[in-house]
Amino acid sequence: MSNFYEDASVVMVPSGYKTSKVYSSVPDDGSADLTFSRSNDTATRVGPDGLIEKVRTNVSLYSEDYTNAYWTKGFVNISANSIANPVNGASTATTITPDTSTGSHYLRSTPFAMSANTEVSQSIYAKANGYNYVMVEGYDGANNPKIMFNLSDGSFSTISATGSPVGSVEALANGWYRLKMTWKTQAGSPNVYQYYFVYETSSPASWAGNGTSGAYFFGAQLEYGVTTDYIETTTSAVSVGPLANIPRLDYSGGANSPSLLLEPERTNLALYSEQFDNAAWLKLAGVSITANQSVSPDGYTNADHITWSTSGSTTQLYQVSLTSGTSQALSLFIKYISGSGTGFRLSVGSDVNYGLNLEFSNGGTILTGTKGTNVSSYKIEDYGNNWFRVSLVAVYAGFGTEYNLFRYSGTGTDVYAIWGAQLESASASYATSYIPTLSAAVTRGADFQSNSDMIGTSYSSNDFTYFIEFDLLQNSATQSPMLFGGGNQALGSSYQGYLRIGLFGTDSIALFGHGDTLMASVVSPLTKNTRYKFLVKRSGTSIKFYLNGAQIGSTGTSSVGFTLRSIGWSYAAVTYNTEGNIYQFLAFESALSDAACITLTT
Repeated sequence: MSNFYEDASVVMVPSGYKTSKVYSSVPDDGSADLTFSRSNDTATRVGPDGLIEKVRTNVSLYSEDYTNAYWTKGFVNISANSIANPVNGASTATTITPDTSTGSHYLRSTPFAMSANTEVSQSIYAKANGYNYVMVEGYDGANNPKIMFNLSDGSFSTISATGSPVGSVEALANGWYRLKMTWKTQAGSPNVYQYYFVYETSSPASWAGNGTSGAYFFGAQLEYGVTTDYIETTTSAVSVGPLANIPRLDYSGGANSPSLLLEPERTNLALYSEQFDNAAWLKLAGVSITANQSVSPDGYTNADHITWSTSGSTTQLYQVSLTSGTSQALSLFIKYISGSGTGFRLSVGSDVNYGLNLEFSNGGTILTGTKGTNVSSYKIEDYGNNWFRVSLVAVYAGFGTEYNLFRYSGTGTDVYAIWGAQLESASASYATSYIPTLSAAVTRGADFQSNSDMIGTSYSSNDFTYFIEFDLLQNSATQSPMLFGGGNQALGSSYQGYLRIGLFGTDSIALFGHGDTLMASVVSPLTKNTRYKFLVKRSGTSIKFYLNGAQIGSTGTSSVGFTLRSIGWSYAAVTYNTEGNIYQFLAFESALSDAACITLTT
């Protein structure tokens, strides 16, 4: 039996990548690598651990260097790199020693402009060095939250409640703690300062130090949302995650089955997509929100609990203003906490026919849905740990002014964890990956990839075999996604000179074409969100197609020369780009045997 991966001229199994590049396994000289682009830092993916990974940013500069002028010193002496830090053990933690002056003893950051009326978190690692108390304080010109932490036992108490601060502590080895405070910025124009005070007692009054005792600090962080894993910074803010121009290797299919996720440009119109206690979300008749109660699908405790204390058609959580007559894709992550498990409805409008009624059973491990008559499609996806992403598509017809409408009509008090609301319009026909938002709608750029000469050889009249494993998010008469192809024309030019292998039309015809001339095709209806192994080969003047372990057609053709350039991307028009997942691609400069083709596609 052939070793397909050794015999192929090109092997693309998504695994290696860097900014603007997806590596091929074969050849290993880089000639078949894909050039990749996506315009912004708003994308998410499912990582190898099964959690949703989004872009996280530490906007606090010089997070480990408190000698820098970015940090104002208030009656403290600084000794840098004096003790092992709690993150990686390097001797980069700082000794903070209050001097003998009477006053407050602190570090204060340079202010950072942040979004108004938004949840932010500041955190720092601290360890006692003679003094046990550290106060974490924020200030934005109006709100001034303060929490006092005890480094002897990890306890804490709120000193000032403006901004509704919520504290937490992470106990680490060797007496270290990570001190965390999440709070809300003011409604105006917040410029956020971070303060970190050292105290001898739990009283925040002015005092004089002894000049030798103090505390150790390391790893200051300021970010949107709840506190996440530490990110080191120096001269500028640092972001991690699926950043602009970084390919998304998505592990929705499991830790051993990554795919190259390709999606079109989409906008999430739902504001404060993870902060349902924000005033942008309107609550009617018995709806209450408790923020940051459960671990969400991204692995952090940032999922809100929604409690329905009243049943009926007016018991709602929603936002307002929707464009009538366009297709809307509404989605939400939801988890059952307690209650009957029935009566929760997602809807793009106030009429029941534009929604999806949900029902949890078996302790919240099973979720089913019943759609209204005007819902064209819906999907329930299991994200593990009893979390589900529920999405629906409907054309809003102007009933009321609500969108992102979540309604309860059950019988009693129910509690659900919710996270990641998304509304995609502009004639959206399916829900794409999650796009986080704050005070404004957010657009994720489209994923593009190409290669000027992937094979490096014009096949002319030669035999060949191409294999691709994929699934589709979209397939329609207007989409006609190209699975792979080549030619010599630039984006926006005509098809002349192209060999294109893709899907065409609402009846899902696999197409083998040259220029605008249909050379070989086979009818094989394909279902969205279904994984397929597809192969086409030329042997002499014969073309054969294979799909999921079976030959599905054959036809004669003349020989065609071309250069393979792209996978999942059309040089001719953006409307022909693949929207979905590509799991692997192989190209052979020969015609495999029929038996090998069946084996490869099984």
